[in-house]
Amino acid sequence: MKNATECTISNNNVTNISATGVRTAYGIHLEDSSNNTFSANTSVSNVTSTNYRAYGIRLEDSSHNNTFSGSTSVSNITADNYACGIYLRPSSNNTFSGSTSVSNVTATNRDAYGIYLYSSSNNIFSASTSVSNVTSEHNYPAYGIYLTSLSNNNTFSANTSVSNITATNDEAYGIYLAGSSNNNRFRRKHLRFQRYGTTALCLRHLSGRFKQL
Repeated sequence: MKNATECTISNNNVTNISATGVRTAYGIHLEDSSNNTFSANTSVSNVTSTNYRAYGIRLEDSSHNNTFSGSTSVSNITADNYACGIYLRPSSNNTFSGSTSVSNVTATNRDAYGIYLYSSSNNIFSASTSVSNVTSEHNYPAYGIYLTSLSNNNTFSANTSVSNITATNDEAYGIYLAGSSNNNRFRRKHLRFQRYGTTALCLRHLSGRFKQL
């Protein structure tokens, strides 16, 4: 969707998306699109790019105030280059109202991300958030949840679970906050990691503004 506003999309089931050549594969892609609603449940699975990048859900270029009102599930995102489950760049004031699950994200030759916010603020993950099985296979890092470049005031309100984040010959992180990304909130009682050699929490270039609710 490009330059779309005030649309309602219901019961989305996006699966088996494949890109060949040097092309990016997207499950759901919003570009400069705001005030849209994905009602009921949203499922994205099996998104593959054999020679470039793959994204399960990507909101970019000022895609603001969009709502995913039911549960959101993203799984089996595979790319030769970058692979990402949910990516916001720069897109703010979006809400994931139901539970959010990202699993099985694999990058063969670049970074892998479960949830990635770049210059995106005031986004809310209202219910439980689960990120699992994020893998970078060749000399690049892997991240469960990654916030950078002035991604401020984002809230993960309920249970946040990050597990099985793996990088071959590089670093793997559960939650990584960098680039002056301040005042982000995670619920302390339910912040859980399974480490498996992973750095559970990394804070860089912050001013003491990571908050646990």
